[in-house]
Amino acid sequence: MIKKVLAFCVREKENKYEILVLSKINGKGTEVPGGSVEEGESLEESVKRELFEETGIDVIKDIHHILTIPFHAKWRGEWQERNIFKVELKDNIKDEWVHEISDGVEDKGKKAKIYWLDSEVAKTELLWGQGAFIEEILKK
Repeated sequence: MIKKVLAFCVREKENKYEILVLSKINGKGTEVPGGSVEEGESLEESVKRELFEETGIDVIKDIHHILTIPFHAKWRGEWQERNIFKVELKDNIKDEWVHEISDGVEDKGKKAKIYWLDSEVAKTELLWGQGAFIEEILKK
């Protein structure tokens, strides 16, 4: 089973929770930062690397492993071990920006719009079932 990590960065703004998401320009939709765990890398190291590659963010305050579940990626014909993390970032993260993804077979060099999305909207708008984890993330 292929190990994957998903980074749910959460902030509270005006009494609402927001999730940091990315939409690849000319891509398929909205998702949270994440990707494959590389050989010899811990899950936490993978979360930090993927977050940096996909958003440019390296100012992490805290990381919490929330859960691990199997996921069938039908479009790839593979089973994945999804490791879900809640990530707290240091203050002063912009509301939105464009970032060029720095690594990845499919995504290197692509640009992505990075922005904060209301957690209620994220529940239905995130790709690949990622929105299903929001309630669990917000409890922790």
